[in-house]
This record gives sequence, C-alpha cells and structure tokens, in this order.
Amino acid sequence: MKYGLLQCWPVGNGSANRQLAECDAANKTDAVENLQPHCPVGVTLDATGYTKVGEVSYVVAEEFGS
Repeated sequence: MKYGLLQCWPVGNGSANRQLAECDAANKTDAVENLQPHCPVGVTLDATGYTKVGEVSYVVAEEFGS
C-alpha cells in the first residue's frame, strides 16, 4: 500500500494540506516508521501517525486509490 505524510493547517475559512513524503509499506505501522524521518525537526508522530504542533497537524494516511 502507498502512504503519504501530510502537513495540514487552517487557512482562512478552510484548510490546506501539503504532502511532505510518500512510501510503500505493508501497513500503517511500517509507514509511520518510514515517514517519521521526513517530519520537520522536533516533530514526532505518535503510533497512529499523528501529531499536532500549534495549529499545524501532521498525519500519515493511506493514499486514495492505492
């Protein structure tokens, strides 16, 4: 399966997402381990592949259609 590391933040009345990296992994646990090095310095994902720093969230998600 293909997973992506997304940086998500609020923008005006909506939100915006930016993909920082992607990887192929057997499961989400492996994806979190593979994508952690692509997080900004000081940002650590939890076991579910999520963290929030201020108003910015980082999340590992399975890519749609993969």
